[in-house]
Amino acid sequence: MGFDVRTDCTACRVESARVETWDTAHPACRLGLPYAVRCSLCAHAAEAHLADLGGAFPGEGCPKCGATLDEASLDAHRCPHCGTHASLADTSVGARFGTEAELELALLSWAKEEGLATSADLLEAYFVLASAPEVLASLARGDRVETTFDVADYLFSSGGTSAGGAGGAEPIVLRASIPPAPVTTRMSQPVSIRPTGGAREELLALASVAAADGEASLEDQQGLLRAAEKRGMPPLPPFDVRVWRPNEIPAPGTLVDRERVLEEMLQLAWSDGQLDASELRVIKDFARAWGIDPQRVRDWIDAYDFGASGPLERWLRRFAFFLFPAR
Repeated sequence: MGFDVRTDCTACRVESARVETWDTAHPACRLGLPYAVRCSLCAHAAEAHLADLGGAFPGEGCPKCGATLDEASLDAHRCPHCGTHASLADTSVGARFGTEAELELALLSWAKEEGLATSADLLEAYFVLASAPEVLASLARGDRVETTFDVADYLFSSGGTSAGGAGGAEPIVLRASIPPAPVTTRMSQPVSIRPTGGAREELLALASVAAADGEASLEDQQGLLRAAEKRGMPPLPPFDVRVWRPNEIPAPGTLVDRERVLEEMLQLAWSDGQLDASELRVIKDFARAWGIDPQRVRDWIDAYDFGASGPLERWLRRFAFFLFPAR
C-alpha cells in the first residue's frame, strides 16, 4: 500500500513542507526509509539507495534475508543479520531564495498543489508568518519556518497524528492508495464516537486567546470569569489558562456552536481595545480546525478590528463591549 506523509524539510527548514512517499512493499520502506522525498517549497528531492540487496526477499522484514527488524534496525536503516542497508541520495538540491520574486514563484507552485489560487492564500491558510518578505527574511536567517498544516490535517485526517519533523512527532498521512473494498451489504450509519466539547472545552478555547501573548491581562481574566459565570461553571484554574491546540480540545458539537465560541474568542481578544497578532493567529487556527468558512472569519475580524479608528471611537466600542458582552 502506498501513501504520502508530511515532514519538516531539512533543506529549507519549513515545517511540513517535505512530502515523503512510502510503499510497504518497497525494499527501502521495509528498512525504515521512504523511497522518495521532495519539498513543496525549495524542491529539494531525494531517492532511496539500497546496498548489498541482490535479490528481493518477499514479505515484510529485511528485503534481502527476510529477517524481522526491530525499531533500532529500522532507525539505522540496516539489517543486523545480513548487512543490507538503505540511504537517501539527493536528486535535486534545495533552492535558495535570493529575492522575494523567486520565493513568490515557489509559494505559488505550492499553493496550486494545495488547491489554492495564490501564494497569499497559502500564506494566510497555513503559514504563521503573514507575508512573503517575512518568510524570506526567516529563510535567510536559517530559522525554522512555522506552518499550521498539522492543525488542518489533524482535523481532516479523522483524528490522525500531528506533523513530523525535528520535534519527533509522527508524520501526517496525506494520501493512501488503498485497494477497492469488496462489495458488502449497506448498513445503517453508526452513531459517531468522536468526542464533542462542552462548556469546559469552550472555556479552554477562550483561555487560548487570553494567553496568546504570553500572559492573560486583567481584561482577559475578567472576560474568562464572565464566560465561566455564563456557563454556570467555576473559573478555570491558573494552570488551564494557556494556549491549547485545537487537536487538544474536542470541538463543539455543531457548526452553530463553533461559530458562537469563535465570535466570543474574537470579543475576548478585543477586550483590551485591539486585536493582537498572536491572538488572531490562535483564532485563525481554531477556525481552520473547526471547519469555519474563512470569509466569515475575515468578516468577523473586520467587524472587530478598529485599529484605524480614533481614540474616542475605540473607547466607545470598548465601553459597549463591557455593557453588552457576548451572550
